[in-house]
Amino acid sequence: MTAVPVAHTPRATLTPLRMLALAMTTAATAVAALAYSPVQAAGYAPSGAFVQVGAGENELKSLNVGAVWPCACLQGLLGGRVDGHIEANLGYWNVRGVNGRSSYGSVAVVPMFRYRFDQGRSPWFVEAGIGAVLTDRLYETRSKRFSTALNFSDNVAVGYRLSPKDEVSLRVQHISNASFKKPNPGENFVQVRYAFSY
Repeated sequence: MTAVPVAHTPRATLTPLRMLALAMTTAATAVAALAYSPVQAAGYAPSGAFVQVGAGENELKSLNVGAVWPCACLQGLLGGRVDGHIEANLGYWNVRGVNGRSSYGSVAVVPMFRYRFDQGRSPWFVEAGIGAVLTDRLYETRSKRFSTALNFSDNVAVGYRLSPKDEVSLRVQHISNASFKKPNPGENFVQVRYAFSY
Protein backbone atom coordinates (compact mmCIF):
# COMPACT_ATOMS: atom_id res chain seq x y z
CA MET A 1 0.00 0.00 0.00
CA THR A 2 1.35 3.41 -0.94
CA ALA A 3 1.34 6.10 1.71
CA VAL A 4 -0.64 9.18 0.81
CA PRO A 5 1.24 12.41 1.53
CA VAL A 6 -0.48 14.71 4.02
CA ALA A 7 -0.68 18.38 3.14
CA HIS A 8 0.42 20.64 5.96
CA THR A 9 -1.08 24.07 6.40
CA PRO A 10 1.61 26.67 7.04
CA ARG A 11 1.50 27.94 10.61
CA ALA A 12 1.16 31.69 11.10
CA THR A 13 4.32 33.28 12.44
CA LEU A 14 4.15 35.48 15.51
CA THR A 15 5.44 38.77 14.10
CA PRO A 16 6.14 41.78 16.35
CA LEU A 17 2.88 43.38 15.19
CA ARG A 18 0.91 40.26 16.08
CA MET A 19 2.66 40.07 19.45
CA LEU A 20 1.73 43.71 20.09
CA ALA A 21 -1.91 43.07 19.13
CA LEU A 22 -2.00 40.00 21.37
CA ALA A 23 -0.43 41.96 24.23
CA MET A 24 -2.95 44.78 23.83
CA THR A 25 -5.86 42.36 23.86
CA THR A 26 -4.46 40.61 26.94
CA ALA A 27 -3.92 43.96 28.64
CA ALA A 28 -7.48 45.10 27.89
CA THR A 29 -8.83 41.88 29.38
CA ALA A 30 -6.57 42.18 32.43
CA VAL A 31 -7.61 45.79 32.96
CA ALA A 32 -11.23 44.72 32.74
CA ALA A 33 -10.65 42.03 35.38
CA LEU A 34 -8.79 44.32 37.73
CA ALA A 35 -10.75 47.47 36.89
CA TYR A 36 -7.87 49.70 38.07
CA SER A 37 -9.27 49.72 41.59
CA PRO A 38 -10.67 46.66 43.34
CA VAL A 39 -13.84 46.58 41.21
CA GLN A 40 -16.15 47.64 43.97
CA ALA A 41 -14.15 45.56 46.42
CA ALA A 42 -17.17 44.33 48.23
CA GLY A 43 -18.71 42.05 45.63
CA TYR A 44 -17.66 42.80 42.10
CA ALA A 45 -21.15 44.06 41.33
CA PRO A 46 -21.49 46.45 38.38
CA SER A 47 -22.59 50.03 39.04
CA GLY A 48 -24.92 50.18 36.05
CA ALA A 49 -26.20 48.65 32.84
CA PHE A 50 -27.04 49.70 29.29
CA VAL A 51 -28.84 48.75 26.12
CA GLN A 52 -27.87 50.07 22.68
CA VAL A 53 -28.99 49.69 19.11
CA GLY A 54 -26.86 50.37 16.08
CA ALA A 55 -26.57 50.26 12.30
CA GLY A 56 -23.81 49.96 9.70
CA GLU A 57 -23.07 49.02 6.09
CA ASN A 58 -24.89 46.21 4.24
CA GLU A 59 -28.06 46.84 6.26
CA LEU A 60 -26.19 45.90 9.45
CA LYS A 61 -28.26 46.12 12.61
CA SER A 62 -26.97 45.48 16.12
CA LEU A 63 -28.32 45.13 19.64
CA ASN A 64 -26.08 45.14 22.71
CA VAL A 65 -26.75 44.79 26.42
CA GLY A 66 -24.02 45.27 28.96
CA ALA A 67 -22.82 46.28 32.40
CA VAL A 68 -20.41 48.92 33.70
CA TRP A 69 -17.81 48.82 36.49
CA PRO A 70 -16.34 52.15 37.73
CA CYS A 71 -12.62 52.92 37.94
CA ALA A 72 -10.49 55.69 39.37
CA CYS A 73 -11.43 59.35 38.91
CA LEU A 74 -9.08 62.16 37.84
CA GLN A 75 -10.72 65.42 38.86
CA GLY A 76 -9.78 68.86 37.66
CA LEU A 77 -8.31 67.89 34.29
CA LEU A 78 -8.59 70.68 31.68
CA GLY A 79 -11.42 72.33 33.56
CA GLY A 80 -13.47 69.15 33.70
CA ARG A 81 -13.55 65.74 35.30
CA VAL A 82 -12.27 62.46 33.88
CA ASP A 83 -13.73 59.15 35.04
CA GLY A 84 -12.80 55.66 33.94
CA HIS A 85 -14.98 52.60 33.69
CA ILE A 86 -14.93 49.11 32.27
CA GLU A 87 -17.85 47.90 30.21
CA ALA A 88 -18.64 44.36 29.15
CA ASN A 89 -21.42 43.57 26.70
CA LEU A 90 -23.13 40.84 24.74
CA GLY A 91 -24.16 41.68 21.20
CA TYR A 92 -26.35 40.44 18.38
CA TRP A 93 -25.55 41.50 14.80
CA ASN A 94 -27.76 40.93 11.78
CA VAL A 95 -26.44 41.80 8.32
CA ARG A 96 -27.08 41.23 4.62
CA GLY A 97 -24.62 38.42 3.99
CA VAL A 98 -23.47 36.40 1.00
CA ASN A 99 -26.59 34.18 0.96
CA GLY A 100 -29.20 36.41 2.54
CA ARG A 101 -29.40 37.67 6.12
CA SER A 102 -26.78 36.38 8.60
CA SER A 103 -26.68 36.68 12.38
CA TYR A 104 -23.67 36.83 14.71
CA GLY A 105 -23.15 36.85 18.45
CA SER A 106 -20.43 38.90 20.13
CA VAL A 107 -18.88 39.55 23.52
CA ALA A 108 -16.75 42.62 24.23
CA VAL A 109 -14.72 44.13 27.06
CA VAL A 110 -13.77 47.80 26.72
CA PRO A 111 -11.99 50.16 29.16
CA MET A 112 -13.47 53.65 28.65
CA PHE A 113 -12.54 57.14 29.78
CA ARG A 114 -15.17 59.87 30.15
CA TYR A 115 -14.66 63.63 30.21
CA ARG A 116 -17.38 65.72 31.85
CA PHE A 117 -17.31 69.48 31.38
CA ASP A 118 -17.42 72.22 34.05
CA GLN A 119 -15.59 70.20 36.72
CA GLY A 120 -18.09 67.39 36.21
CA ARG A 121 -21.17 69.53 36.80
CA SER A 122 -22.27 69.63 33.16
CA PRO A 123 -24.74 66.97 32.00
CA TRP A 124 -22.74 66.69 28.72
CA PHE A 125 -19.87 64.25 28.36
CA VAL A 126 -17.56 62.73 25.78
CA GLU A 127 -15.84 59.37 26.10
CA ALA A 128 -13.46 57.06 24.27
CA GLY A 129 -11.87 53.65 24.72
CA ILE A 130 -10.26 50.66 23.03
CA GLY A 131 -10.96 47.06 23.98
CA ALA A 132 -11.50 43.61 22.52
CA VAL A 133 -14.52 41.99 20.83
CA LEU A 134 -15.00 38.32 19.99
CA THR A 135 -17.61 37.09 17.51
CA ASP A 136 -18.98 33.55 17.42
CA ARG A 137 -17.53 33.06 13.90
CA LEU A 138 -15.83 35.01 11.12
CA TYR A 139 -17.91 38.02 10.11
CA GLU A 140 -18.81 38.13 6.41
CA THR A 141 -21.03 40.32 4.23
CA ARG A 142 -21.45 40.72 0.47
CA SER A 143 -18.59 43.22 0.39
CA LYS A 144 -16.18 42.13 3.14
CA ARG A 145 -14.90 39.17 5.14
CA PHE A 146 -12.99 39.30 8.41
CA SER A 147 -9.97 37.04 8.85
CA THR A 148 -10.20 36.88 12.67
CA ALA A 149 -13.01 36.40 15.16
CA LEU A 150 -11.07 38.31 17.85
CA ASN A 151 -10.77 42.00 17.00
CA PHE A 152 -10.22 45.40 18.55
CA SER A 153 -13.14 47.66 19.38
CA ASP A 154 -12.45 51.42 19.08
CA ASN A 155 -15.21 53.58 20.57
CA VAL A 156 -16.01 57.30 20.80
CA ALA A 157 -19.23 58.84 22.10
CA VAL A 158 -20.98 62.04 23.07
CA GLY A 159 -23.72 61.86 25.65
CA TYR A 160 -26.11 63.67 27.98
CA ARG A 161 -27.09 62.78 31.54
CA LEU A 162 -30.89 62.92 31.83
CA SER A 163 -30.66 62.58 35.62
CA PRO A 164 -28.07 61.41 38.17
CA LYS A 165 -29.16 57.85 37.35
CA ASP A 166 -29.71 57.69 33.59
CA GLU A 167 -28.21 58.98 30.35
CA VAL A 168 -28.28 58.72 26.57
CA SER A 169 -25.36 58.79 24.14
CA LEU A 170 -24.55 58.67 20.43
CA ARG A 171 -21.61 56.37 19.71
CA VAL A 172 -19.33 55.38 16.84
CA GLN A 173 -17.57 52.02 16.99
CA HIS A 174 -14.88 50.66 14.66
CA ILE A 175 -13.99 46.96 14.75
CA SER A 176 -10.86 45.55 13.10
CA ASN A 177 -7.81 43.43 13.93
CA ALA A 178 -5.12 46.18 13.62
CA SER A 179 -3.92 44.47 10.41
CA PHE A 180 -2.19 41.59 12.18
CA LYS A 181 -3.97 39.28 9.73
CA LYS A 182 -5.31 39.96 6.24
CA PRO A 183 -7.88 40.72 5.03
CA ASN A 184 -8.77 43.40 7.57
CA PRO A 185 -11.70 45.37 6.09
CA GLY A 186 -13.08 46.54 9.45
CA GLU A 187 -16.67 47.39 10.27
CA ASN A 188 -18.21 50.63 11.55
CA PHE A 189 -21.30 51.02 13.70
CA VAL A 190 -23.32 54.11 14.64
CA GLN A 191 -25.15 53.39 17.90
CA VAL A 192 -27.60 54.95 20.31
CA ARG A 193 -27.29 53.91 23.97
CA TYR A 194 -29.51 54.27 27.01
CA ALA A 195 -27.68 53.60 30.27
CA PHE A 196 -28.73 53.67 33.91
CA SER A 197 -26.86 53.33 37.20
CA TYR A 198 -28.03 51.43 40.25
